[in-house]
Amino acid sequence: ILIKGIFKKRKGGDIKSEQFHRLVYNSCGDDNIVASGNNGRVDPCLKLTVGCSIRVSEYKDPKQKVVKGVTGKFYGLALKAGHQLREEIWSGYKVNVIDADEVDYVVCERVCNDERDPVCYFTLPAKKFTVTVKIPMNGMSKD
Repeated sequence: ILIKGIFKKRKGGDIKSEQFHRLVYNSCGDDNIVASGNNGRVDPCLKLTVGCSIRVSEYKDPKQKVVKGVTGKFYGLALKAGHQLREEIWSGYKVNVIDADEVDYVVCERVCNDERDPVCYFTLPAKKFTVTVKIPMNGMSKD
């Protein structure tokens, strides 16, 4: 599953063009997208497969015992009402995609230290970020 970030203009909040989104998705990684206040990096297009590792980087929920640094495995998504995954071709492969603003929360399986521990899950709500995008120029040094 690919969760595609949505980029909006600073003034007015209009969504940037499809061409801009394609440029960012194809040219940028999380080292090119920095959250406001230099508060971490954001992947412009989060790639998740069932069972892949997830580390909580910026969420806190004492009821679920989830804090920064907790690890888990991706289990699934809860989508906002009226939305569903759609197929797109990425690098020659059919993949399921969803726009970030259509995700309600991510479901994760908690990593247990003991195999006898019961399987438990936690959720991570979708979050909006104000970011700075640094688009690399081909043939140019990043320094």
